[in-house]
Amino acid sequence: MAAAQAGDVWSKYGRAFLLLAKDGPGIIPAQNMVQATNNTYPYTTALTVLDLGCGVGELTNAVIESHGPKLPPSSRLLASDIAAGMIEHLEVRKADGVAKGITAWGKVETRVDDAQDLAAFADSSVSHVLAGFMLFMIPQPRTALKKIRRVLTDENGGGAFSMSSWLELDSEWYHIMTLTNQFRPERPSLKMPQEWLAVDGIRGELEGAGFRDVDVYSVKTYLPFEGYEHDVYVSKYG
Repeated sequence: MAAAQAGDVWSKYGRAFLLLAKDGPGIIPAQNMVQATNNTYPYTTALTVLDLGCGVGELTNAVIESHGPKLPPSSRLLASDIAAGMIEHLEVRKADGVAKGITAWGKVETRVDDAQDLAAFADSSVSHVLAGFMLFMIPQPRTALKKIRRVLTDENGGGAFSMSSWLELDSEWYHIMTLTNQFRPERPSLKMPQEWLAVDGIRGELEGAGFRDVDVYSVKTYLPFEGYEHDVYVSKYG
């Protein structure tokens, strides 16, 4: 699928993702990712923070909530996604945050971009890269990892990268998604590359791309359920 086509497809789900960003399975992992990267490279000394494949800004919001006031004035907070529709919802969140007086939201810069490219970023210019539940969905994740390695800074012992994925053996959500075509035959079921579904597989991909001090671990999260009508509405019309 071409980048532009993929962007159009994902743009349709912006509203549904916005609902999940307020109370969904990505919140706990996002908070954990921000904490882990802060332990490696404190946000108080951040250069540029990149929320890659940002969707509606779940990780951007996590950075702002936990470290927003402590970000250096010279730092940049960038959020990029291949889907313009996702970016539009993030811009609304930004405007709302600024209106509420949350200064760090004013730092947020958005752009429609391909995670497999990153040509807009100079070598060693980014201190933090956060990629939430997205690397396994792009055609060439290994290419994206090489690009991420290129843009991460060498300062302070090296920049910090954190990503999230689903564990096959411990994810009811992933299991349900593999059954999609049993009740919607026209839609293919989700199939993730096997290497992104296991701790050892993810570690191997990251180390193979040249990352060091790799730490891969599981985090318990949840998917709220209010009822069939509510969730079907979100899925169909979101």
